[in-house]
Amino acid sequence: MVRLWNGSTTTQNQRHYSTKRTFIPTLRRALTETDQDFCTCKVQCIPCLKLLTDEIGQDKYKNDFFTLFQNSVTGGSHKVFIIVDGIESEVTDNTFGELFNGVNTYGYRFDAYKIWLSFQRYQEFSAVIRNYNSAGAMVQEKYSVCFRLMKYTDKTANGTVRIETRKVGKLRHGNDYTNLEQVSSLVKTPPYWKQQVRLPGSLKLSGNPIELDRLMLNDNEQSSLQIMDRGDLEYDLTINLVSSEQIMDVLMDDLFANMVMVSDYNVYNFEKYRDVRLIRISTELQPRVVKRKSFTFKMKRELSNIEKFND
Repeated sequence: MVRLWNGSTTTQNQRHYSTKRTFIPTLRRALTETDQDFCTCKVQCIPCLKLLTDEIGQDKYKNDFFTLFQNSVTGGSHKVFIIVDGIESEVTDNTFGELFNGVNTYGYRFDAYKIWLSFQRYQEFSAVIRNYNSAGAMVQEKYSVCFRLMKYTDKTANGTVRIETRKVGKLRHGNDYTNLEQVSSLVKTPPYWKQQVRLPGSLKLSGNPIELDRLMLNDNEQSSLQIMDRGDLEYDLTINLVSSEQIMDVLMDDLFANMVMVSDYNVYNFEKYRDVRLIRISTELQPRVVKRKSFTFKMKRELSNIEKFND
């Protein structure tokens, strides 16, 4: 391009301007740190549940477990397998946790710490328990969900809640936990069956209903005397984006337990909730066709001892 300067009789020198862009700035999207198990793929893939250990095994709060349970058939038998990299290995002792061989039941407790001791590495795995009749034919099979063994830190535990339950009695729609007597007299019969699961979510204080019991006086001011004030604490137990396999046992078995204890691991929660004993009141969820759903369980304290009374 040639630019001519007018307004003077003096000869002007030609000035050339290049139209070629010698530098094009590049704007790069800022990278934000995300959890490795967070998935945004279109097929809605399902991440494994976290199973945490602190590699010491002494602090209950930092070491998870889960259990597999089956009722027995007359003359039948059971087998338990741990599955790593698609390979099943039969479990016949307490290497990975604790074996329960009952008169009418069979089960295994898998401890995160013992699993880490055995493999000395963090990995994904699952387990299965199978029930055989007297003829050796398999009559029942129960797979665990996929677990991802991880080292406990505040960061890896953040964004999760852990539900621990203790069960006795019988579910008409499921397992019978009535008789947990062990075959061997050397093995102590557990007073209840324990289960534990860590799920993405949170426990939040949602209400504080108050019940007042007062005596109205027959005077000009219509005053009253306090007899007793009773309070309660209500919570929302929110579970975020879990699959049917990950939540249905919680929904149809665990929350029917005699005792339900919830621990919250969210770093920025209002309080630190550790083994809070709760009772389920209701369940809310989104009625959508998706592979993963979020749930909100309305809960309240099992213990109703928040009260003030006058003798």
